[in-house]
Amino acid sequence: MGWISFNDPTGGSLYGVYEDNNGNLSGYAWSSNLGWVDFNGSTADGAHPAPSVIPGTGYVTGWARACAAFSGNACSGDMNLDPNSGGWDGWIDLSWIIQDKTTCNWSGYAWGSDGIGWISMSDPSGSLYGITGGSAVCTALYTPPTVDFYASPNPIDSGQSSTLYWTSDAASCIGFGFSTGIGDPANGFVSTGPLTADSPYTITCTGTNGLQTTKGVTVKVNTPVVSISANPTRVRVNTPSSISWSASGVKHCKVSGPSGPPLANGSDGVPPDSSGDFTTGSPQSITITRQSKFTIDCQGTHGSRVTKSVIVNVLPIFQNF
Repeated sequence: MGWISFNDPTGGSLYGVYEDNNGNLSGYAWSSNLGWVDFNGSTADGAHPAPSVIPGTGYVTGWARACAAFSGNACSGDMNLDPNSGGWDGWIDLSWIIQDKTTCNWSGYAWGSDGIGWISMSDPSGSLYGITGGSAVCTALYTPPTVDFYASPNPIDSGQSSTLYWTSDAASCIGFGFSTGIGDPANGFVSTGPLTADSPYTITCTGTNGLQTTKGVTVKVNTPVVSISANPTRVRVNTPSSISWSASGVKHCKVSGPSGPPLANGSDGVPPDSSGDFTTGSPQSITITRQSKFTIDCQGTHGSRVTKSVIVNVLPIFQNF
């Protein structure tokens, strides 16, 4: 059958076979022996779908058709079945062709019936001939979508919320551990709601080429822990009780009694240590003159407030009459 040209050798645009960013093929190839070969799918049917490259895979599918099978090489209309080719109807099966995902060059063979035989798409021993693709098509067909996925604020204190943000050039995105919303939008944000423990989230975005990108983020949750105690909790008037306190995962704390200055105040230049632990001034022996409430009031490392209290009661004094 000889050579088949897929583009105008003069450098013009008289004919050519083209591939769009979705893998659809169109246009015409030319053979001096066979005539025009239609890649437009203009006579496609259920048994012979239009030619295309499956995005993301590189597999070529569908059928081209030789216009010589029609009267007057019209590419459609009345058939002109040549008995010399066994009554060939012009269909050329492209399903043995594969497109390289890096170069978009074709390799493999097309099948044009017993009368035409195999049509080679590339020189198996070198570069004497072949079908080459363009970089823009390769980028569109074989590059997975870009995705940016993060949480802010992160970390947070227990009981606080974070917001998940995602941006992408994908067609759709699905969340795991959260919902991206109706229609699986490719860009958006959503609140996590109040969290009490570290929480992982994952998003998978699918491009128009079927390729996917998955990203994950974990919202770290700091749990402030505070405690305050008195020993004993019941005393006689004008006797002492030992007040002890501690806190972890905090930014600063204030310990106060029923009156007078604070027993300890981390916001006055005595902050927790580098690990967020606070025990400044603990314990203290306090003389109890009446029922007394002692409170530790702390701010978590990310702004939440945690308060605990203890009450020291005074034993009644009984008098004999």
